[in-house]
Amino acid sequence: MDRETSTDDMAPIDILEGIANDCAWLHTRPDEYSLVIERTLKHGTYGMSVEDEEDDVRFSAIKPFVCPGFAELELLRLLNLFNGIVRPGHFIYHKKANQIIYQTSLDFCDERPLTAEGIEHRTNAMLHILDAAHYCLESVAGRAYVRTNETEEANGVVCLNPGMTAEEALDLFNGEWIGHA
Repeated sequence: MDRETSTDDMAPIDILEGIANDCAWLHTRPDEYSLVIERTLKHGTYGMSVEDEEDDVRFSAIKPFVCPGFAELELLRLLNLFNGIVRPGHFIYHKKANQIIYQTSLDFCDERPLTAEGIEHRTNAMLHILDAAHYCLESVAGRAYVRTNETEEANGVVCLNPGMTAEEALDLFNGEWIGHA
């Protein structure tokens, strides 16, 4: 796909499907208005759904996540803190589906056409933000996780303190995300 292809030439969802084909990303197209992509990054495999609705294209980056009951309030506080600093878009916790979802729109509130390069950048940025949030989410949930770039303890698992506050976890996010900027 030509990186200069824009929304003046094709629908955004068609452009993203072309990018997915070029990059060999696993994807399906359930209908003409939606696209589902699967990507593996540093901390796991994430889903991305794209829905094309009339004047808006909505992107959702999805991380499977089960939050223990004792940690739900801190998780919601953490997502609220994320929503205060991450732009564009917002985080939500879909409790019934056991998912953390980061959603944004491609609408820039003006008439600029979007290029394939810009759409690919937006989708990559969304997934990297969600991936960078991994340690924060796991620490609020009080679970252990593996750090591949640090000294491993007890069979490769570094344990976190259960009950880490949302503010403490946000510091992990700031350090992780700033390191990738």
